[in-house]
Amino acid sequence: IMPSLVGSEMCIRDRFNICRILVQMAHFFYAYFRHRQDTWQRVTFALPTGAFGNAISGYLAKQMGLPIELLVCNGVNDVSSTFFQTGLLQKRGIKYCVLLFICFCLNKKNLKKCFFSKKQICLDAKSSIAPAIDICAPYNIERYLFYLCNENVEQLHTWMQDFDSKQGLQLPENLLPFIQV
Repeated sequence: IMPSLVGSEMCIRDRFNICRILVQMAHFFYAYFRHRQDTWQRVTFALPTGAFGNAISGYLAKQMGLPIELLVCNGVNDVSSTFFQTGLLQKRGIKYCVLLFICFCLNKKNLKKCFFSKKQICLDAKSSIAPAIDICAPYNIERYLFYLCNENVEQLHTWMQDFDSKQGLQLPENLLPFIQV
């Protein structure tokens, strides 16, 4: 531990860190301008996705005006493709959610390690040679749903409650054209 951190509080929560999303957005801009140096034409990115981080980063880059198309791909655990085809976001046999947050609570007198975990077991998830996309509940999809419901926090809260209590969420029929573009 660095001496400069003693007396401060630090919490590491990687999966919800917006900085990671911002860096991934920069990758889209970099790749676009590397590929299209002289024209402002559309470029399609094929995105392998598990947790949906690259997809939300690409979506936000597109919302900022980058002329890109996103082709969201997944492996044998087809949660993302099922969502975009049918509007059904399903937990695919999950009993509990594995979230491991390691928080380091530092003060001048002692060091405390605080571990908070909520267990997730994907009963019917299949293993592949790409474990980064072997995710049966894409945790970054909530960010996409936030924009899909026009940043309506109450609606998002309702959807996420349904997702948690019913092990899935079916989007209203009128939203399907927006996700199937």
